Amino acid sequence: MRHEILTVDTTSKGVASSAKRSIWTTSALVIALGWLNEAYLHVPLLALADIQASLANWIEPILLALAAGLFLIASRAASIGGGSDARYWAGLSILFTLLSLDEASNLHELILKPLRSAVGAEPVLVWMSPAFVGVLAAAVYFAPLLKHLPVKFARRFALSALVFVGGCIVVEAISQYIAVHEGVASLGYRTSACVEETLEIVGATMLCSYLIDYLQTRWHTIVVQKAYPKCLKRLG
Repeated sequence: MRHEILTVDTTSKGVASSAKRSIWTTSALVIALGWLNEAYLHVPLLALADIQASLANWIEPILLALAAGLFLIASRAASIGGGSDARYWAGLSILFTLLSLDEASNLHELILKPLRSAVGAEPVLVWMSPAFVGVLAAAVYFAPLLKHLPVKFARRFALSALVFVGGCIVVEAISQYIAVHEGVASLGYRTSACVEETLEIVGATMLCSYLIDYLQTRWHTIVVQKAYPKCLKRLG
């Protein structure tokens, strides 16, 4: 039984490492090509910002959808393991599915444009207000989940969230401000828009990578506890 547990552990670690390596390599390649394109190439497909059909604007919804799937697996693992956090993981799966759909369709921009005209406020305020409320509500609701996680994973998930939110809210607000006062063709806007997309992609990649690590650890725990209880007692 000990040999079988070690085999499962080794296999899961190998799969996890390969998956993380593939995700990071793809994200790094898209980001590097995007910055290179911004400086020299000027090919729409490789654009890092403001081109809906570019690689960068497709990798982010894919990463968010992947995170949604991993959250769903975590919810299932929590249920199997007898944990009380399944509903939080399921809620995160739903949230990231919606974020993925929004990012793919650019739905928030379609909603905000008429809202800006109706309210007559600065675009930055129109964007920041609902975004801040949404982030605050999500933070309050999902905070208990972080308390139940090992400190290592709680910190990693919090860090990935800070990077992602820093890009999609804080840096995007800066980009909108520059766009209004300097124009979308200015160097300042182009740079801030690329920084925004970079942070969003890096944050989403970090989240997927940390989720894979968490699930690998969680799955091994479930295998030991559920499939090999006698061996667990012996090892303890």
